[in-house]
Amino acid sequence: MCEFCIKHGDGKTWYLQARNYSLDLIKNKKRFKDLLNWLLAETKPSGDDGLGKLRSLIRLPIVGRAASRLLTKKMKQDHFGQVIPLEDVKKVFELVDAIHGFPCICRRYLLHKEDERYCFALGMFGKDFLDDMPTFGGGLEELTVEEACARAEAFEEQGLVHTIWTLDTPFIIGLCSCKPGECLAMEMNLRMKTKVMFRGEYLFRIDPEKCIGCRKCLDTCYFDAIDYHESKKKCVINTYKCHGCGLCRRMCPVGAAYRVERPADMKTPSAY
Repeated sequence: MCEFCIKHGDGKTWYLQARNYSLDLIKNKKRFKDLLNWLLAETKPSGDDGLGKLRSLIRLPIVGRAASRLLTKKMKQDHFGQVIPLEDVKKVFELVDAIHGFPCICRRYLLHKEDERYCFALGMFGKDFLDDMPTFGGGLEELTVEEACARAEAFEEQGLVHTIWTLDTPFIIGLCSCKPGECLAMEMNLRMKTKVMFRGEYLFRIDPEKCIGCRKCLDTCYFDAIDYHESKKKCVINTYKCHGCGLCRRMCPVGAAYRVERPADMKTPSAY
């Protein structure tokens, strides 16, 4: 289990605890709104490429490693995420009392697209806070549980990874569906080696008896976690690289990929 499950879930999956969606967690509304303003301001397209400057800083020897560790520590307090599989996405939708489609702030920053609702605001956070904020791309779209689940399934069909996010941890604000090149968190985790999200609570494996060696899963995996054994003509998942997103399962034509609990020796915070 991840660090947040220990701190904010009493040893259970932290994002499946109803209390972590309660507005009662927001004891200091000014700090929360300041964080929200910071998040929206930092991801506003402009000529000042903050991500580029951060990338240059992190590439510096010694200084870069220290900056990366400090940023991870700060993000765990302010705005941190985790990869979750589709099954848990649906559990979250059933747990909260409101779901709103919301324009993706990462795509706004990276692609300058302001009207793509790939994000889900969870609970009353959307109505209580986002309605008061400067909106972009048409604002919020109210969704039923069924509509949200169908949309998440469609996103996964498009090859998108589901992640869940806090603001002023452990308060959970939303779910996103994204991929490298469209997601700031993935850019930081994969390209800049700076952790701003945990790997999933699960991982996936491939049944060698079912695998036909088509390599569709390998072509799909963004985390470089799948290898192809030429001699056996089979694919195998590297459990230490697997993020537990489940795209390999979605893309496998014969149902060879399946989900398992992450092994106990990989559930310590240091494994992330």
